[in-house]
Amino acid sequence: MNADYVTGLLGAIMTKTVNSEVCSGGGVRKGVIFVVIALAVMLGQYAGDLSPVFRTLAMYFYIGREGLSIVENLKH
Repeated sequence: MNADYVTGLLGAIMTKTVNSEVCSGGGVRKGVIFVVIALAVMLGQYAGDLSPVFRTLAMYFYIGREGLSIVENLKH
């Protein structure tokens, strides 16, 4: 998540499109990711699942999403 945020900021600096609203919105989205993963952990615990399926799915989704975002930021 940090790498995505830093590469996004550096990409905006390189293209001279830095916008504080976009940066703060990105920070809020990163916070929401933590909330979703926490909910996935609690859902798994509530279901009495011995294997953390919900947590793993949520984390894989966001790892893939962040990875794609980093690649997109690096093209700048």
